[in-house]
Amino acid sequence: MRKIIIALAIAVAVVLAGCASTGEDIDRTSITISLAENPESGFQWVWGQMGSGHIELADSSMNNTGEHSFTFIGTAPGHVTLTFSAKNMETGTNASQEVYSVTVYDDLTLSYL
Repeated sequence: MRKIIIALAIAVAVVLAGCASTGEDIDRTSITISLAENPESGFQWVWGQMGSGHIELADSSMNNTGEHSFTFIGTAPGHVTLTFSAKNMETGTNASQEVYSVTVYDDLTLSYL
């Protein structure tokens, strides 16, 4: 029974990941990426970055419709690959991933795809 529940939770997380917002290539001082999340499933979005630039998490909030919003600001110019993983907090397994390409300009404005 537990395996069935875990399989269903993974399936829900994968479906919800498909509901993620898509970015637009627009310069701004911050970017917000919103992803569907159901903490009751045991999965939560965790993020990491790689690249020559750097961004910081300025805000993270969850609304009552199950959408988790992450707002970032640029702190060092360059290119950043921002990766979100739907991670099961009990088992440590990842169910799905969302990847965004972020550019931090010299004036610390950002664009992303």
